[in-house]
Amino acid sequence: MDTQAPELPGGSFGARLARWRTARRASQLSLASDAGISQRHLSFLESGRARPSRAMVIRLCETLEAPLRARNDLLAAAGYAPLYPERALGTPDMAAVREALARIPTHHEPYPAFAFDRAWNVALANESAMRLVGRCVSGKTLAALSPAGVLNFMRLMFEPTQMRPRIRNWDRIQRALSARLRREAAVDPWSPSSALAAQLAPAHAPADLASRSRLRSRLSSPWTMVRSGSSPRSRPSAPPRTSRCRSSGLISRFPPTTTARPTCAQ
Repeated sequence: MDTQAPELPGGSFGARLARWRTARRASQLSLASDAGISQRHLSFLESGRARPSRAMVIRLCETLEAPLRARNDLLAAAGYAPLYPERALGTPDMAAVREALARIPTHHEPYPAFAFDRAWNVALANESAMRLVGRCVSGKTLAALSPAGVLNFMRLMFEPTQMRPRIRNWDRIQRALSARLRREAAVDPWSPSSALAAQLAPAHAPADLASRSRLRSRLSSPWTMVRSGSSPRSRPSAPPRTSRCRSSGLISRFPPTTTARPTCAQ
């Protein structure tokens, strides 16, 4: 009779542990030292030559500061029962949580508001948000973005034919969303954001590079944009000196005869 626990999709315990250690930018020596074990024992755990105890798995998870869901996954990969309970939002004992969450988007009316799960699926949305989505994308496109009947916010924002052309500052939004996905993927290697980043972010890297190229060409121009209120105006400035202002984070050119300047770092 085979009593070995079934292998999870993410790999064996050793492979998962090594990937978590890599995500935390820790060497075997540093992780072993922080966990109070020898590097040899940690190497055996990662290679599968040694089987960890339940207490050892919990200690390594605490040292790596892994999320609770990841700790359950590592325990299951090592052949132990999960330690932390997990409940779906639709269960009866989560009624108080659902009510508290529903108040947040409702109180945002008339402004759109969404509530997501860890996979960026829309769990709750107010009426303004759904009206906005309905005006931006067709019902057929919305159904394609919701294969399981649940709308994915990231796939909605990166939709190329209807949603993206309606976002005027798409270059900036794309960089922010891609950075968020990559940041979550770096923190949690098994986060759903890892798959979303691999599918959505690389496809829009050329636009990001083009935007940076336009920014560099604008900064190298002898004309500097100065914003007064909401209307930009341009004025010529001599090119002898370039400074980076700490207060605004913008690169500006100042003529040598200017007397009043903001505090800048050369």
